[in-house]
Amino acid sequence: MTARQLRVIFRLFQIALVTAVIFVGWMGIRTIPRPYWGKALQSASYAYPLDWTSACSGTAVQDTQNQNALPAVIRTPLNYEPTYPHPLLMVYAPSGIGSRMVEQFTGLTHQATALGFIVAYAESIPLNTDSIAELGRLPEKISHRWCIDRNRVYLSGHSDGGTVSMALAFMAESPLHPAAIAPSSAGISGEDLEAYACPQPVPVMVFHNKGDRLFPDFGAQTSRWWARCNHCTGEPIVDAQSCLRYQDCSSPVRYCELSGGHLRWPRRNQTMLSFFASQKPAPDQVP
Repeated sequence: MTARQLRVIFRLFQIALVTAVIFVGWMGIRTIPRPYWGKALQSASYAYPLDWTSACSGTAVQDTQNQNALPAVIRTPLNYEPTYPHPLLMVYAPSGIGSRMVEQFTGLTHQATALGFIVAYAESIPLNTDSIAELGRLPEKISHRWCIDRNRVYLSGHSDGGTVSMALAFMAESPLHPAAIAPSSAGISGEDLEAYACPQPVPVMVFHNKGDRLFPDFGAQTSRWWARCNHCTGEPIVDAQSCLRYQDCSSPVRYCELSGGHLRWPRRNQTMLSFFASQKPAPDQVP
């Protein structure tokens, strides 16, 4: 690891401490801003695909109720079929936030399971190269207990969680190659990314808020870096979701700049999930 990369990791650790103080302080006054309740937190059924071409066997079919050994809460569709490989959505936590609170904060359960995703909400842990890699190994551990399509592992998260979901796509130490990522309010700047070589192209949808004073303009900066790494050559345009869509890319790059400050989840769940569902990873992109 180069000296510049070590400085980036140390900076991420400092950012984690700051965001932990902000979130814990905010929660001392009230709950996480505008949490989801009710239906958003309930699993849904989905329409099974007609082209089942593979199946899980062994431990993936068994022990689906034992979550105790995993630092994550797992939500499956109501009609989860233990022999059909499901796409997995990993949602990583802001600093200091538990997995059940992340579920309330993002409200992804109902919409994601309605599309056939298994959703895993990971616990927050202090960030460094090793811990980020450890979080990247969660999909493999989950696949031992639930039937996961390893070609369709998608990553998202907010603040520290956004940092994790982005870092796992470019770090050489990452144990997986995600099918797509959608980081929100990540604590990584364009300057930070210049310390790293471009990874294998990956579909990216970056969310960032205009009023984010902790990480101002980071989303726009990292989107430009991903556009370069994904070989985008055309001029970006604004799409129907009011997101910036880069053109002529080897893998899609979107940037969605929204209202609010750092503590606000983008509340574009359907936009994110539709982006994930539209990506068709190549057979060799196995995590």
